[in-house]
Amino acid sequence: MEMVVHLDSDIFEIVKLGIKDVEARINDEKRRKLSIGDKLIFLKRPNDDERLEATVTDLKYYDSFA
Repeated sequence: MEMVVHLDSDIFEIVKLGIKDVEARINDEKRRKLSIGDKLIFLKRPNDDERLEATVTDLKYYDSFA
């Protein structure tokens, strides 16, 4: 499966540089479909004019962001 993730330009840049390598999101219905090995396609907002691809290597679930 492939999932598109839109990132603001500042976050996109630190992902691109390899500084940020973990993505945390609310486990809504869409994200519950993710599995290890799936592809994430990050698009740079506001124009979605740059793209990065990553593979899901692990999934962790937490009760809150805290």
